[in-house]
Amino acid sequence: MKETITSVGIDIGTSTTQLIFSRLTIENLASSYTVPRISIVDKEVIYRSHIYFTPLKSQQEIDVEAVRKIVKEEYEKAGMTPDMLQTGAVIITGETARKQNANLVLEMLSDNSQETSWWQRRDRIWNPCFPVKGPVQTGFQKKNVFVWQM
Repeated sequence: MKETITSVGIDIGTSTTQLIFSRLTIENLASSYTVPRISIVDKEVIYRSHIYFTPLKSQQEIDVEAVRKIVKEEYEKAGMTPDMLQTGAVIITGETARKQNANLVLEMLSDNSQETSWWQRRDRIWNPCFPVKGPVQTGFQKKNVFVWQM
């Protein structure tokens, strides 16, 4: 059985930041009466954001408000709202993952923060799949559909 889901990928790297909205078709490729084997069988990019320089407050801190503004503006340009998404991932890589507030940025974007944000939905919180290695790199899981883990 195939299912189509809408996803957002937010990549905050050492020098650049970008969002990509995609339509993913997933399918259970396992035979009946076996452990499910979910695979992405088709991908379509719905919207690819402008590439931004990753905003920093200092050499030790990411500019959280600037990241929040980028994300909000790109959601609007894409014509997307969090209600339209079934899954997604936030990855923070390279030197940016070592910044003092990298976890705060990750939590803010992954909907796990305590503060109320414009994109939060209390009925559908994204749960982090904690990293196997790397300081802040992670994937997200929602509705029992594993998308990826870095």
